Amino acid sequence: MTFGDCWTACWEKRVTLCACGGCTSELCCEDCGEPRQTFGFEVLIDLTPNNGSTSVKEGKLHVLQHLSNLWKDKTLSDVTFHCGEGKSIKAHTLIVSSASPTLAAMCQNGFEKGTDRIIPIKLTKAHIFENLLRYIYTGEVVAEEDADLEELLIAAKEYAVESLKQECAARLSRYLTVANATRYLITAHKNNSPKLHEAALDFMSKNARAVSSRPDWLDMMKTYPELRYQTTQLMLGL
Repeated sequence: MTFGDCWTACWEKRVTLCACGGCTSELCCEDCGEPRQTFGFEVLIDLTPNNGSTSVKEGKLHVLQHLSNLWKDKTLSDVTFHCGEGKSIKAHTLIVSSASPTLAAMCQNGFEKGTDRIIPIKLTKAHIFENLLRYIYTGEVVAEEDADLEELLIAAKEYAVESLKQECAARLSRYLTVANATRYLITAHKNNSPKLHEAALDFMSKNARAVSSRPDWLDMMKTYPELRYQTTQLMLGL
């Protein structure tokens, strides 16, 4: 066994098959007088770091850090989103446009070259929209409570940030309760989220008695006939 940049282990069996080919006993070669043969193999493990892969990984981390710095410092920002509650958020058109086709269209339409881009955000709460932008820059999903996570999923659907929508759906699927299952099912249905839709249906089928006794269940049965059909089929085991 040897060590260095590579780790090597050798294995050898002194007696296997004698040259006569007639037996495999350890006494074979002594009995027949033929020379003893040996078989073995060697295992080689390279412990040398893969400098290429490490370099690529470090490069990606540097890029993420640069984007995070741009989010914090707003250096050379060229668009301002005016949200409700009097909050304004500066951003970079190229960065937000690369992540959201909806924001890309908003940044390109109706502005003269060289003028400041000011875009009103009317349908999304200020802190939810800010968290959506933060995700675009940093990849971080920030939501202080489940309600924020649900609204963030809706915003991700509104602005076509698919990866954020998937992440929110995965997290909401882990927070399902009797109290919110019906609401999450409706949210999944309205925002085209198969992951949350499936998780909510599964939870409701396993907790049918408790879920179906709630007022929001009755409201869903009246308002969403397609969901009524799916849930009743599952709950009845059909």
